[in-house]
Amino acid sequence: MGAGGVIVPPAGYFEAIQPILAEHDILFIDDEVICGFGRTGNWFGAETLGMKPDTMSVAKQMTSAYAPLGAVLVPPFYYEALEAQSAKIGLFGHGFTYGGHPLGCALGVKAIEIYQKRDILGHVRSVLPKFDERLARLSGHPLVGEVRSKGLVAGVELVADLASKRAFPPKAGVANKCMAFLQERGAILRAIGDTIAICPPMVITEAELDLLFDRLEQALDDTEGWVAREGLRSA
Repeated sequence: MGAGGVIVPPAGYFEAIQPILAEHDILFIDDEVICGFGRTGNWFGAETLGMKPDTMSVAKQMTSAYAPLGAVLVPPFYYEALEAQSAKIGLFGHGFTYGGHPLGCALGVKAIEIYQKRDILGHVRSVLPKFDERLARLSGHPLVGEVRSKGLVAGVELVADLASKRAFPPKAGVANKCMAFLQERGAILRAIGDTIAICPPMVITEAELDLLFDRLEQALDDTEGWVAREGLRSA
């Protein structure tokens, strides 16, 4: 889950829960807007996490974000139900405002073609050891309570106390302040609550990852100094 703070389920979670869903006839919707098209080292996050979804929603990397395009992938029994009801009323009463726009669709086809030609999946897998190595180094920082990742997406959670994982008061805006320090050093990430989300381009090189993490470490040091000066740990 990206926008919720990069929450990574424990190993075996989906394998355990899917039989329960099937038993109660609960359909499984897979949101691949962030994790789809290579982000986790496979074409879809479902492959990486052992998921077997009934439907899949995709966007973002479908066109490498050069133009808006999204899609909902459904199994035959979904489509057949829609088709049967449409035949009854004489109209397929469903659609998107810009559904099937030729510009977005053309770019989607070309983006996927480039992913295949340039072996983007292979590249993501090749830089993951460096990504994971640099993430692990952040765990020793006095502000970092937890590091979470799956493929080339990670969350670095900032805490006031490492032992108890006590959070900073929300009004302190510690992660936002860290983002400001980071931008001063020439890099842009995203703060989600007190979690710093890292979701770099899938074509990023090992050298560029080192540059990114060097700047993030410097920004964390800047933030630690600010936290101490402001007395935020005692707030």
